[in-house]
Amino acid sequence: MPTDAVAVLLNVTVSSPSSPGWIEAYPAGVPAPTASNVNFDKNRDSANLALVKVGAGGVVNLRNGASTPTQVVADVMGYISGTGTAGGYLAADQPVRILDSRIGNGYVGPVRSNTAVKLQITGRAGVPSSGVTAVVLNLTVTECQTGGYITVYRTGVSDPGTSNLNYVGGSTVANMVVVAVGADGAIVLHNASIGSTQIIADIEGYVV
Repeated sequence: MPTDAVAVLLNVTVSSPSSPGWIEAYPAGVPAPTASNVNFDKNRDSANLALVKVGAGGVVNLRNGASTPTQVVADVMGYISGTGTAGGYLAADQPVRILDSRIGNGYVGPVRSNTAVKLQITGRAGVPSSGVTAVVLNLTVTECQTGGYITVYRTGVSDPGTSNLNYVGGSTVANMVVVAVGADGAIVLHNASIGSTQIIADIEGYVV
């Protein structure tokens, strides 16, 4: 991430909390706000996307609002530059479902354990066939056999080993994801669990 970044897009995950609570993300050098970015229950992994202003020294704070310690994971998904030299814009539109493994839309599910699903983004659902650098998705899992997580990343690179959506067995969980698209205009969704799950993805917008 460049030193001129003024804000960062983080996927914040709480793992194995021993009590309910929340995590708030905020810039360093200012008082903690009365707000929350991730709310979680006891013994349940939870994740959410957070856009956070970068504070003093290029630092953001993650405050645990629970009564007990918990493990917190933060994955950098993108950033906003202070120079504005990159150009481009975010195009938002009515959500369009481009993946529903329950009915064979994009993939015939359920998605088995440790399986990667390639999903074409460009040239579909109103997304231009060229010039798109990233996509905004609402990602949902349901009918989960076991607990696990979904990793989303662009084609052409190795699995980063991060998590975008965490879930427990039998749950239905959603999270917003912003992910770069590969040179072929596609992304990969990896079911990193020991059981199968159904995956649903709705396009909320894209970056050109």
